[in-house]
Amino acid sequence: MNSKRVKQENTTASSQKELQNLRDMYDLIASREDLQELYEREMNEFVSSITLLAIKAIIDAEIENKCGKVHERSPEYGYYRHGKQSTGYVIVNRQKQRLEKPRVVTKGKQKKEEPLETYHKFQRNTVI
Repeated sequence: MNSKRVKQENTTASSQKELQNLRDMYDLIASREDLQELYEREMNEFVSSITLLAIKAIIDAEIENKCGKVHERSPEYGYYRHGKQSTGYVIVNRQKQRLEKPRVVTKGKQKKEEPLETYHKFQRNTVI
């Protein structure tokens, strides 16, 4: 019983120390405009990068749903991957972010490009 209490007190003290360190860092950043601008810019870039990775994963999931897994040859799917277009983009944080647009084409003699619904949604400014 006694060791549990000591462990809990150490954990609480550690959490309080971490919280105080975060407060000290915030006070330092908030008091200097140059550091605050750098922090905000870096944070925006970080969030944009994470968002872009999530968008790529969502688009890839739609492609996998239409074409199957990469290198999988199955007649049950009516489409196949047909490379990427380098001039693609999506809107993240009200800014265009470059993204290679994956291309999906119908199987058969008349190869027709299939539009990717998720890709087009992420091109609208209202999504993210």
